[in-house]
Amino acid sequence: MNYSGVYAIKNTKTKKLYIGSSKNIIFRWKSHKRLLKDGKHTSRRLQNSWNKHGKKYFKIILLERC
Repeated sequence: MNYSGVYAIKNTKTKKLYIGSSKNIIFRWKSHKRLLKDGKHTSRRLQNSWNKHGKKYFKIILLERC
């Protein structure tokens, strides 16, 4: 299913959120994970948190579906 809307990437360890929006949230989440894995995400804070805590502490949450 392709959902469009507003989403959050949550670090479940620190409880911090990265908020974004997309026309295709599933595709965008995969894109985020690929960039984070490669160490090339444009959000320096999100990248640093990913590097420090690891992917097991991150999940995506749908905040608003459009």
